[in-house]
Amino acid sequence: MVDQSYGRLTARSTGAEIVVRKFRGDELDVRSVDGTIELNEIHADRSHVESTTATVRGDGITGERLEVRTASGNLALRGVDPAILALGSDSGKIDLATRLKRTREADIHAATGDVTLRVGELAYFDLEADSKSVKSWGLELEALTADGSQSHHRRGNGGAALRVRSGGELTVRPYEGSRLGSILQED
Repeated sequence: MVDQSYGRLTARSTGAEIVVRKFRGDELDVRSVDGTIELNEIHADRSHVESTTATVRGDGITGERLEVRTASGNLALRGVDPAILALGSDSGKIDLATRLKRTREADIHAATGDVTLRVGELAYFDLEADSKSVKSWGLELEALTADGSQSHHRRGNGGAALRVRSGGELTVRPYEGSRLGSILQED
């Protein structure tokens, strides 16, 4: 575990959990084969996080660029708002909660899993999706075009460029919302 670090940080593990809290610096590089990765209160110009089979969890991650990849682990990230975001999982699910205040572009890819995108209720964005289906719970999402699994959507006047590719479903909902709360609001 690393608690309150500055500058540059590299952490590697083949089986143990990696926990990084309160990091501020130029570069964060975290890689794990089989141990869970947990990141909290991170602000780095460049963050690269990679896991082979474990889950990656994070809360409060900002900076210029964040890249997170897993082969078979899930990604669960909350309070994430870097300028540029790249998330990928070959066979896991991705759950991202972001207010999109700083984010200019995001590329999210879940080869076989579902993607849940939780956005701030005042967040405007353009969404290019390649997914089995796109669902919106509790947020208005304007469908601009649709052709098979590919579609283009807009929230408000547009804004951050979001590209989501998912072998499963894509669900867009409010940052704080749950599906049950959204269903109750619809009635």
